Amino acid sequence: MPKAIRDMVDIPISAAKRIAEDYGYDQVVIMARRCHTTPEPHGEHITTYGRTVEHCCIAAIMGDKLKEIAQWSGVDETTQKIADLEVKVAEQAAEIESMRHAKFLRDNPA
Repeated sequence: MPKAIRDMVDIPISAAKRIAEDYGYDQVVIMARRCHTTPEPHGEHITTYGRTVEHCCIAAIMGDKLKEIAQWSGVDETTQKIADLEVKVAEQAAEIESMRHAKFLRDNPA
């Protein structure tokens, strides 16, 4: 007897992060689809993860390219604003970490 198919849910970034950590990758792009003979509703989803801000940006570009290839409709304005803010936050977090490191080295000379 076939196993019941569960409802589709977005794949969290934490799942992509876990894959990156478990298998030693800097960037992970997951594309998932429910189509054809499977039950309604049908749908597609992409989750991306990058170990650093730079890797995040590259993974996001790869995800966008997959959307182009699959001919998905464009990203809505709110989603784009959220993505842009997430990049800014990640960049600021990297800058803060860099400043903390510099301060630590300054305060603790070798």
